[in-house]
Amino acid sequence: DVGGGASVLVDQLLEQGFKHITVLDLAEAALQKSQVRLGELANKVTWLIANIVEVEFADHQFDLWHDRAVFHFLAEHNDQQRYLQKVTAALKSG
Repeated sequence: DVGGGASVLVDQLLEQGFKHITVLDLAEAALQKSQVRLGELANKVTWLIANIVEVEFADHQFDLWHDRAVFHFLAEHNDQQRYLQKVTAALKSG
């Protein structure tokens, strides 16, 4: 969940049985809000405080990629291209 911050999407994914969830955001305070809200369930999530255009993921690491409007706010063409490259590389085929 890119730009997940304090969103409740992670709560819903956990409730539905999703595993190996990663939530990324620039705002540490927003991620901490989610962690506090989830309590012990927060330990089932990987939390990344990072800029999506700078973070490195393993190839084919994710089955699903959710963007909470991060791409929309990337004003620089170069950042948009880097983002798309990250999505393409990090998603599993199919």
